[in-house]
Parts: sequence; structure tokens; C-alpha cells
Amino acid sequence: MSDTYELSHVGLESLRKAFENDEHFLGIALPRIQLIMAIKKELDASDSLIWKVKYSPVNRAENCITVSLPDERKKFHFYYAIPLSLRLNVHLYLGDNTFNFFEAHPLLIQQGVIAENEYPVDATVNTLPHLVLSSRSDRFETSLLMATDYASEELRKSALYRLLKEAFTRFNRIRLHNDAYFFMIK
Repeated sequence: MSDTYELSHVGLESLRKAFENDEHFLGIALPRIQLIMAIKKELDASDSLIWKVKYSPVNRAENCITVSLPDERKKFHFYYAIPLSLRLNVHLYLGDNTFNFFEAHPLLIQQGVIAENEYPVDATVNTLPHLVLSSRSDRFETSLLMATDYASEELRKSALYRLLKEAFTRFNRIRLHNDAYFFMIK
């Protein structure tokens, strides 16, 4: 079971205290969390999103940062997941169940938000279907992971910033209308 924290300075301090003796947290997860917090500040659309950190010292495969679009009715959970692993990945979940995904995915194609085979769909017995937004060549920049202070220009050049900026521009215009997906075409 993962613990969930808000992606904020207070949440980061709580994480540090809770996992101060966890080598994986200190060496792998913490540098990625700090980098993602810095990128969050640089992104224009980040204020309207809900950013959370899920971390477990036992089930490391589920450690990630989720970025959710708020739904006042609490019926729909459209979110991105950034695993806190060695390789850079960004996943897009179109809901909390398989039905949501297979309802929304064809509409994204129909509305021209994505092309039919533009993003691979990934799913397993234990993993909900989702779009993989990152490519195999995407990497975390080691210099940014080791940094303690981030220059705005460096963050904006990073692969993760570019991935999130493109994803937010493309996908964050999705809203629900009468329990159906509605895409706000600009």
C-alpha cells in the first residue's frame, strides 16, 4: 500500500521525514520528485491540476506522481502518472476503470485529439489501460536530477518539461458533460 502526499513543500518534508532511511527514496525517488516540483512551478497550467506523490518502500513499481484534472462531481478521474523510476515515463489514464478508457480512447481519435496509432496503449492484468506518452528514447537529464537549484531555462529544455507541456496542451481540454466525454476544441 502506497502513502499519498501532496506535491508541495509541506508534502516533500513529510516524505523526507517518513523515508529518511530509505536508500531507494533518497537516491531514486527524491531527486525525481524535486525535479518534477520545479517543473510544476514552470508550467502555466499546473495551478488547475491536482499533483500528488504516491510512494511505498515495498511496492516500488507503483511509486509515481499523479497529475489529475479536477472533477467536481467526483465521477471521473482523468490523470497522468509519472513513475518514480530510473527511466522517464509519462502515462495518461482516461479514468479509473477499463470501461472509461475504452469509452474515451475512440472519442479522442474521432475528435482529432490523437491519431489512431499515435500513442501505444499499455495494459496488463494488474494495470489499467493507458496511453504511453513518452518514447523509449526519453530520459531524465542527470544534471537536473543532481541539481539542488534549477534554472528556468534548463527546466524548459528538459525532456519531462516538454512532454508535460505538450500533453497538457493537447489533453487538458477534456471535460465531462452529462456523464459523457466532451472535448473542447480550440
